[in-house]
Amino acid sequence: MKERGNSVLYLLSLAFVLHLLLRVEMVFCNSAILNAMKAAEAEEEKHSSNCASTRRVKRHDHARFPQSPPTGSKFGKALRFFGGEVVRFTGAVTIPSHQFTVDFWMRPEGGQASPVTVIGLFDDCSPDSKDGGWEVGLQEASSEGSLRVFFRLRTQRSHHDTKLFSPRSVEPNVWLHVAATFSGKKMKLYINQAKVGVSSEQKGHIFADGFDVCEHLEAGGDRSSGVFYRGLIDEVRLWSIAKSHQEISDNVFAPITDTEPYRDVHLEMYESFAGKEELNRNPKTTWVAVTTNKPEVTQSTIPGDAHDLSIVKPPVVLQFAIIQRSFGVM
Repeated sequence: MKERGNSVLYLLSLAFVLHLLLRVEMVFCNSAILNAMKAAEAEEEKHSSNCASTRRVKRHDHARFPQSPPTGSKFGKALRFFGGEVVRFTGAVTIPSHQFTVDFWMRPEGGQASPVTVIGLFDDCSPDSKDGGWEVGLQEASSEGSLRVFFRLRTQRSHHDTKLFSPRSVEPNVWLHVAATFSGKKMKLYINQAKVGVSSEQKGHIFADGFDVCEHLEAGGDRSSGVFYRGLIDEVRLWSIAKSHQEISDNVFAPITDTEPYRDVHLEMYESFAGKEELNRNPKTTWVAVTTNKPEVTQSTIPGDAHDLSIVKPPVVLQFAIIQRSFGVM
């Protein structure tokens, strides 16, 4: 009995020692994890303080770009509309009849008429200037008066229009990058690098071959309806192919600064509203006011820091600590 009692006492002592060792190990482990979490948080705060903007915006959140200092040094000039001006892009401008991509920056003011055309293709040979063609503009898309970007298109043989809308409302006085593409089979709308709308309803040519002399690209509103846009536009580009999502994203923060921008055979028109002495001035195209009132050339304040859109992934050790906590280890 005495030997059995000694054995039980020995086992109890051994279990107590093992329990103490386990407690000590958990304390050191928790301390290490806490230190790692603190270090990760300190690193995150350091990164945030070094960013040009403290507002964190995910890539898929296209409501706005973070506000960068409005230096205007990268994009030069922009065109401001006051609500009664329309311009036509002229010169060596070939209007694509089948595939195209149009992309541009816009900074709309509040209180817009609805719907209002910002940039569109108008037919001078048709009684209805919107008989076919396409346009990108703004329209109230809900009972609350939420203003959305829309892309409308109608091919030559179609009996109805197709409209794509951005899923989120436009914020006044904030720069927005818009791109619209048509491949002959699909329409796509992009807002701030995010693809927000796709449709396969429209197919074929936008207008018949030989009628390109009737088609004109205009910005600022619709003269026939008397509805005009108020705000700024900049970096208007028209391509004769449907650009891919990646190509559109690559072009967002890339103004064309080459002295010969037409080295890209698919670039049909480029207008930066810069002066003749500036590098990114396209010598082959220009714009003219087709209304009595004229828009104003002003300094562009497009945010020029593409890194504002990046997402910082948490350190691995921080993720490990979160997993440990979720399983109750701590």
